[in-house]
Amino acid sequence: MGKAGIITFFGAKGGVGKSIISSNLALDIAIETKKNVLLCDFSSSFGSDLSQLLDIKGGVSVAKIISRNLPLNLDLVKAQFAKHPAGLFFLPLNVDDPTFSTQIIPEKIENIVDFLSNTFDFIIFDAGNTIENFTIPVFDYSHLILVTLNPDLLSVYQAQKTLYQLQSLQYSLNNVQLILNSNGSNPSADPSTIEGLLKRKFLAVFSYSPETVLKTVNKKEPFVIKDPNSKLTKETDALMLQIIGSGKSEGILQNLMRTFQKKKTTLPSQPSITPSSKEESQEASNLRLEIHKKLVEECTRQKINLEVEGDSGSKEKLISQLTVIISNIIDMERIPFSSRQERQQFINEIIDEAIGLGPLEKMLKDPEIDEIMVNSPSEIYVEKHGRIQKTPYVFSSEKHLMGVIKRIMSPLGRRIDESSPYQDARLPDGSRVHAIIPPLALKGPTLTIRKFKTKKLTAEELLKLGSISKEILEFLRVCVVTRKNIIISGGTGTGKTTLLNLLSSFIPSHERIITVEDSAELQLLQEHVVRLESRPPNIEGKGEVTIRDLVRNCLRMRPDRIVVGECRGGEALDMLQAMNTGHDGSLTTIHANSPRDALKRLETLVLFTGFELPVKAIREQIASAIDVIVQITRFSSDGSRKITAVTEITGIQGDQITTQDIFIFKQTGVAPDGKVQGRFEATGLVPRFFDDLQRAGISFSRDIFLQKQ
Repeated sequence: MGKAGIITFFGAKGGVGKSIISSNLALDIAIETKKNVLLCDFSSSFGSDLSQLLDIKGGVSVAKIISRNLPLNLDLVKAQFAKHPAGLFFLPLNVDDPTFSTQIIPEKIENIVDFLSNTFDFIIFDAGNTIENFTIPVFDYSHLILVTLNPDLLSVYQAQKTLYQLQSLQYSLNNVQLILNSNGSNPSADPSTIEGLLKRKFLAVFSYSPETVLKTVNKKEPFVIKDPNSKLTKETDALMLQIIGSGKSEGILQNLMRTFQKKKTTLPSQPSITPSSKEESQEASNLRLEIHKKLVEECTRQKINLEVEGDSGSKEKLISQLTVIISNIIDMERIPFSSRQERQQFINEIIDEAIGLGPLEKMLKDPEIDEIMVNSPSEIYVEKHGRIQKTPYVFSSEKHLMGVIKRIMSPLGRRIDESSPYQDARLPDGSRVHAIIPPLALKGPTLTIRKFKTKKLTAEELLKLGSISKEILEFLRVCVVTRKNIIISGGTGTGKTTLLNLLSSFIPSHERIITVEDSAELQLLQEHVVRLESRPPNIEGKGEVTIRDLVRNCLRMRPDRIVVGECRGGEALDMLQAMNTGHDGSLTTIHANSPRDALKRLETLVLFTGFELPVKAIREQIASAIDVIVQITRFSSDGSRKITAVTEITGIQGDQITTQDIFIFKQTGVAPDGKVQGRFEATGLVPRFFDDLQRAGISFSRDIFLQKQ
């Protein structure tokens, strides 16, 4: 923000006379102060009424500055800005190019407005009667916005809409004043009646003086110069003194400019800002709590329900209501903000706390964040680009964090308290949530959110990331098409579900697929898909439906393929039985650090069923059911995820399951920047089911299994 005092005129509707008032006020200030005063016509994207009213010809326009890429300096102002004989500088938006509106870039307009604010002492903008993309930078830089209206009901109605629109765009109404101009229409209501309707006082009222106005328009003679004793001139003088003051008397403009120059409020929840001190961070947090408290009180008074129900339209309506209420509270408390963006962010944070998930909202909207880990109210970590990092986000208290956890659980009918201190849940966007609270969590409530990826990673993207090779990808595609049973093995956060999504996409579209998941994450694009999801017990401890229940049920649903999100219990036995009884081509994932560990874990999971099966019988089932294990690993040095082994189950020897690696990832080192170095290699072993692939009529070269030197 520059040194200039910036005043913007805006019409409640067309034809209210703001151009006449703004041009005469600008001349009045220029004559009275003898300072550099600029009048800008931004009322239309093409043409200029103000140049006609003041009989100003020539000069540069904003459109010319942009199209010719003219340098923004004092030489430009002196040589090319139009100037009225009274000393007033003039700059229209565009008078030459009727296609300019399609070329407007707000950032370029902002650069010009910023230059002007550092060059002139006073700037008066005529911003028309509709908020456009080229007037937004003008409003952002304005210290005082003067909404002009006529004394008729339509004008009053439009003024109400204008005030609401400005408030919705996060402009403080403390910076907005009303001007009543009786010259746009015959007065049909007295000023006090209109003030009552608008619940605001007028800064100025201009009398009905049609003769003076006609002379100004028709003869292009501003009344402040040609008719200094007229009523309108005296009213303009009075308005000028109210705005800029006189002598030792300060005007409202100076007071508003001081507010703009106050220290910027530090908001600790901004990801790009680290609070400069704990005291400042606490001050901002306390301020939000105070505003939130007043918001709740006002919503209670107005009987507004803060629990969002229904469709997205209901939520948008509630957000709009809350925005206006919070804006009014901020204006009443006179809380200073250095920009509209800062004010908007502050309001959004209050709304997030009132009806959303508080500081989690920004992290959930950040597409680069994969996982959110809340260790305590003041300690939040995220996984970003494979690396875990601490964030500056905080909850205001344990109570605040508990409120957010309960807000997540309530719509799902789940209770979390001391008698049930941990719960799993899912957000509306599909993100997985796990919460655990005291007395089990010693540092306070904890929350872990695995974000749901709305965009599924494609094979090309995984190849580009170096997570898989073309040879491995083609081999796995053929395995899926020829109905081989595949298990994806890996640790937490290695990308098992991502790979499962990819392999599932290779299933032919005519086959009936049934997916079974604990939390629905799979995004299959085929049409013939049935999706099943487990259900935890309700508050009374009843109604639980496990993964195992669903696996047993889906066997009665005539599936061509069964895809289980993760085997973590007794459902492993049912999956093995399904694979051994004609349901070939099934896919699932399991938590294990190597293919051999995956087999051992499967044995353990089968034993969870409670059946006293001999270990050898279990191993025989595993060996006959599973064809391929795909091991995926996350490397800690760079956070990258790679397939480290593709292993074939070859049979059983004695009481041991035999395997052979078909492909491996051979790590050769770590680069100075932490990036894992290595290559995917074929081991030289050909899978025993290779002949099955050829009998299925699939053209597949044996060469990809050759070990390359």
